[in-house]
Amino acid sequence: AYLRVEGVMYSTARQHTRNSLIFFYPQGNKLLAPVPGCIQYIYSTGNSAKFAVKHQLRAPDGTKNPFDKWKVDYPAAIYSRSLASELEDVGTEDIYCHFARCPLSAELVIVLPLVQV
Repeated sequence: AYLRVEGVMYSTARQHTRNSLIFFYPQGNKLLAPVPGCIQYIYSTGNSAKFAVKHQLRAPDGTKNPFDKWKVDYPAAIYSRSLASELEDVGTEDIYCHFARCPLSAELVIVLPLVQV
């Protein structure tokens, strides 16, 4: 399944992994920092579309982020390869941006927000 919102394509992980990787505001709260997740399902509720998303899990405590010194210009971070088991409902208005995910090791990935300017 896929959905285009304001010219941006979103899809489920099964359809197209890269278009399923999003940063979103948890529980729709824009006072919180956006978190990375992966779209599992796209569905409609009345007149609006929603995504069922699994959070990208944090890296284990003590994991060093080698990208911290470039955070302003290159906001990459280290996360676990695993996704949460629970799904969170995310509205299209709660999406911040897509992200790139690159393997770092068998357990870790690099996550880089892809903010459109």
